[in-house]
Amino acid sequence: MKKIVLFCISILCFLPCSGQESLLPQGKVMASAGYGVIFLGMETFPVSVDVGVWDNGKRASLGAGLSIIPVYGSHVAGYQDGWITSKTTGSCITPQATFHFTLIKKWEIFAGAGAGLYYLKQTKLTTDTPDGTLVKPEVTHDYSFQVHAYAGTRVQFGNHFGLYIQADYPFVAHIGLSWRF
Repeated sequence: MKKIVLFCISILCFLPCSGQESLLPQGKVMASAGYGVIFLGMETFPVSVDVGVWDNGKRASLGAGLSIIPVYGSHVAGYQDGWITSKTTGSCITPQATFHFTLIKKWEIFAGAGAGLYYLKQTKLTTDTPDGTLVKPEVTHDYSFQVHAYAGTRVQFGNHFGLYIQADYPFVAHIGLSWRF
């Protein structure tokens, strides 16, 4: 118990003096692009842009922006009389707000949320014979309102470029590059 208390005290003493500057000060723009994996094997290539709308002059800032997350996936399954191939494409367009907190110079943690439109198209192709004769494809379209919450960390290399890793709901994990201008 004493070790936990000493650890918490050392963290509380370290954080107030560690941050040099906010990585997204008011008026600056941060653009990010990456690669992600969704459970069930689908892939995503998220792109987001945040504009700094508030900062406290030291470590904390708030950004507002837009996130576009295209989704792609395919799946093949065999069964007794043939094959099923399904392909999924879609995207999520979400206005978002992000809170940034600089831990040490050029390294921050961030968390945010947004809500927007989610579109998903699934195409299922089925073959019922060993020679691969195609049965009529089934296509479904799904439009929904989606809530998007996320948290991650970013390290800046120099004044403009950075590397981030992010976990979020409903997508699982992203890694990518950031550019601040």
